[in-house]
Amino acid sequence: MKYALLVLFGVVASGLILLGTSNTRIGDVTEGEILYYEQTRQGSGNLVVLNLSTGQKRQVGQSGSRPDHFPSWSADGRKITFESYRQGGWHVWVADADGENARRLSNLPDYNTRSYEFDPGFAPDNQTVIFSQGDDLWTVTLDDLTPQRVTPANNGVWETAPAFSSDGRHLVCVGNDDETDSWNLYLLNRDGTGMRALTQGQGRNFSPSWSPDGEHLLFYSDRGGSFELYEMTKDGEAVHPVFTQAQRAAAGFQQTAFVNPWDNNWGATEQYRASYAPDGQWIVFSRDIEGDRELFVARRDGSEVQRITHRAGLDGQPAWRPIK
Repeated sequence: MKYALLVLFGVVASGLILLGTSNTRIGDVTEGEILYYEQTRQGSGNLVVLNLSTGQKRQVGQSGSRPDHFPSWSADGRKITFESYRQGGWHVWVADADGENARRLSNLPDYNTRSYEFDPGFAPDNQTVIFSQGDDLWTVTLDDLTPQRVTPANNGVWETAPAFSSDGRHLVCVGNDDETDSWNLYLLNRDGTGMRALTQGQGRNFSPSWSPDGEHLLFYSDRGGSFELYEMTKDGEAVHPVFTQAQRAAAGFQQTAFVNPWDNNWGATEQYRASYAPDGQWIVFSRDIEGDRELFVARRDGSEVQRITHRAGLDGQPAWRPIK
């Protein structure tokens, strides 16, 4: 999905750099850490972690002119996985939580830009990473670097952005149907069987993430006319926008239009992602505001919106550390 603007991103090294020491507490959110990427308007950037208790921010790794993307925590919070260009071509990497001991995790060959590897995320076992390559989903373990295909080849759906449920029994992903150019969310078993659409004929839908109890999903959709954050139950029912129009206006959110990732502008859609806090009551998400993309936290019902980044450029794909 992110193939047209691949020249913008990449990475060269790992390290740990402190970026701030303020003791500002972010409203009532006093615990936890947010992992996300920062990107300047010129295209450079890095992964960073923001501590919500202290307001302190630290850089994770050193990306150089092409930032790492789509960072995710392991279930125990001790490791991270992310996509990186640091050895040429987009591939799945894993590192310690501080960015040290980074290594490439997969070894699938590159045939063209669409066969690069994207969207990695850990299974609850802390050892298995799932990702997308070509038009399928794959898994690889930290000890065995041989990728295993999860979804059937040539099934007519281009699958990406996979995420494991908290019990590891199910996956959710985004699927693009080449014939209709529809973008829907799909639920499937861990082994790739039982795939069924959770959204169908209801706008274009992206970036699903699970609640800690495995009962709900956050996702972005343009079903209401603009690209907004929604929540639904895991069976695709009880769909509702997280924020009311009044809440969006009070927070100063810009109305964001959907831009097809195939149309030479990956960043306009795929750089959005939301994540639940470990208690399931707070969320962190990205929004366009004042010409930039910033991160916010809010209660799950859309109340108590608080902006947590203030920087020129793009801040995106936040992931709340799964343990305190």
